[in-house]
Amino acid sequence: MPDFIQLSRGVEQINCQTDLQWYEWQRYSSRQKQKMNFGGVIDTIKLTGELDVFLDILQSGQWLHVGNKTTFGMGRYQII
Repeated sequence: MPDFIQLSRGVEQINCQTDLQWYEWQRYSSRQKQKMNFGGVIDTIKLTGELDVFLDILQSGQWLHVGNKTTFGMGRYQII
């Protein structure tokens, strides 16, 4: 279980640079017999600073893809 007090203190030491864009696409739902619109942010987030306390959570999320519409490819990220 993460130590949320330690995480909340650590987040103040993180610098975040973003280059995000909104992306929209459509897919056809065979079940609903109609086109469905999806949207979300794509591109790059750069985190710098003391990331040690966050590494386990970030690495787990890289494989779990948690969030809305993950079955359609959203919620995915890659740590480089």
